[in-house]
Amino acid sequence: MNPIDQPKAGSIGKPLPGVELRIADQDSELLIKSPSLFSGYFDDPETTGEVLRDGWLHTGDIAAIDDQGFVVITGRKKDLIVSSTGKKIHPSRVESLFMSEPLISQMMLVGDRLPFLTALFTINPAVAETLKGMLAFKGRDTSVIAAAGPVQKESAKWWNA
Repeated sequence: MNPIDQPKAGSIGKPLPGVELRIADQDSELLIKSPSLFSGYFDDPETTGEVLRDGWLHTGDIAAIDDQGFVVITGRKKDLIVSSTGKKIHPSRVESLFMSEPLISQMMLVGDRLPFLTALFTINPAVAETLKGMLAFKGRDTSVIAAAGPVQKESAKWWNA
């Protein structure tokens, strides 16, 4: 989670308390261990065994952890999401469409073995500050913008513009 008072652009943040992270030696895959980690897929011990090994969740994400503890996702082990309904989606194709939008800094799809996809976005602050309603934040550090909370409706009419 990116701390509100210290976000780092390009990262997914730092692990929450009680969550251990490590990078696999052989392929740089992000591994997660936590007491709150899921115990496995319902009635699917084979798939569970593929992703949960020795208490570590093998995320399928290729990542790096910097010297401050921030995690940066740099890729994925496989470029195919298979939904729980069997539909095969190549996320890089969808992600590249979104990445053509200047407001979006980074984007990734998740949803392997789920009936739906979820898109995670980070916003390009230089472009965001040019939007209507964002003038008060122009040139300010992203941590100040994040800490400011939601913009009041009467001062942010840009979503109806």
